[in-house]
Amino acid sequence: MGYHHQRVPALLADANAQHQLNGQRTTGETKDFCLAIERSMRGVKTVMRTANSAWVYMEGEDMAMGWVGYGDFQTSRAATDNKYAVYARGIRNMKYNDMNEQHYMRVALRMDVALKHAKTYLRRYSTTETGEALFRPVKEAVRKVASAAGSAYSACKVAVGVKADGYNDKPAQALIRELGYMVQSGHKFMDAELGGYVEAMLDAKKTFARFQDNDIVPMDFVRAYTMDYGEQRVDTIRIKDITSYRFDTDTEQQRTWLAKELPEELMGKVAVMSMCENEEFVEDVGYKVSENMFYLYAEDVTT
Repeated sequence: MGYHHQRVPALLADANAQHQLNGQRTTGETKDFCLAIERSMRGVKTVMRTANSAWVYMEGEDMAMGWVGYGDFQTSRAATDNKYAVYARGIRNMKYNDMNEQHYMRVALRMDVALKHAKTYLRRYSTTETGEALFRPVKEAVRKVASAAGSAYSACKVAVGVKADGYNDKPAQALIRELGYMVQSGHKFMDAELGGYVEAMLDAKKTFARFQDNDIVPMDFVRAYTMDYGEQRVDTIRIKDITSYRFDTDTEQQRTWLAKELPEELMGKVAVMSMCENEEFVEDVGYKVSENMFYLYAEDVTT
């Protein structure tokens, strides 16, 4: 299962959260724990997760900091083994492997000890952490596009009369290049149907070329936010290969911009994706997470 990252807008839209916002709160020890956290951690709020636990978040942030609760979260055999629990991404309980929820949990019999755990481990997400937490859907979307692009290119080559598997076939590649030069120069094919096939093949080749360079597909994670004093900023994080199992970033390609100074190319892509629905993917542009977060095919924006 691994660590469960939770976006703040989603948890606030949840039915349980709505009940709490309308005045219904967790009860007993969990309620007291939540109140202690809200009073001792500046700007922190809690919202009901289950009957005996609550998410911890900060208003205006994209990601919840974790959750807290009171109960038998270690799934012990004793029915009365209830403890205060803190669940956060920075915790490593080596009694459990990292696929178990308990791996990311600290528990305590006393609330004051649990409150210290909360203050230690419940932290805001950085932009890089946010990008890593949310990148799996876009990775899957890009992989699907890459696979479809390869299939489409092969089919188009067959229609033109070129070997479908001839990626390393020098004569076939030379023929495709020559056909590309002809189209670029404005050549009109006497056989209109063939001309259509050639243009379709060249379009498919262009799409597939993005994924052909050692299967590496760099993208930028873009996150816009407003500082406490009202200044609008945009962070850009370069992901070396969005299709990789690992979330690997290029630290030399990380920037923080004033929103008004965002490069025109990047601003244009953000504008295009802003018109899309959340979690929508657009080939040649990117993926929209929300109104302020996007994954965009990489451009050199660090000048």
